[in-house]
Amino acid sequence: MNARAPLLSVAVALLAIPAYAQTSRQVLKGDSVAIYNLVGELRVEAGSGSDVTVEIQRGGADAAKLDVQSGPLRGRETLRIIYPDDVIVMPEWGRGWNTTLRVRDDGTFGEEHGRHDRGDWFREGHEVRITGRGRDGLEAYADLRVSVPKARAARCASRPAPATWTCAPRRAT
Repeated sequence: MNARAPLLSVAVALLAIPAYAQTSRQVLKGDSVAIYNLVGELRVEAGSGSDVTVEIQRGGADAAKLDVQSGPLRGRETLRIIYPDDVIVMPEWGRGWNTTLRVRDDGTFGEEHGRHDRGDWFREGHEVRITGRGRDGLEAYADLRVSVPKARAARCASRPAPATWTCAPRRAT
């Protein structure tokens, strides 16, 4: 009976850890992948094997509301962190920090298919504001650690500027 008590307390302690505080891992297969995340640190490094792997660490008071989606989209395998609000608040960035961009419902943003003009992609989606001021909005982010094998191409789209980029000297862009 005494031997079960420590095991039970460990099991209860593991269950008490919120799901958003745990690191999750996604594997992206294919010759070309795209990763989209609005807020958080992005670290890209050389990997081994044949697949791109992504470790996701959610954070912030509303981290559990983030939705991680993956699958083929627009001709490549994708990983998308979906933020379910039009205002994302990051108080630790300070009151002077503010940016706005357009995000599609599927979590993608920015130019597609090599187009650099301000065509349809610029008008697609809804407006999302990321700010360091105020308290009304979603307080969440996702830190990503991306391992890209030598023979793979990865497109990582991360906004806004406070994201930390550490890139591998290989085909990661």
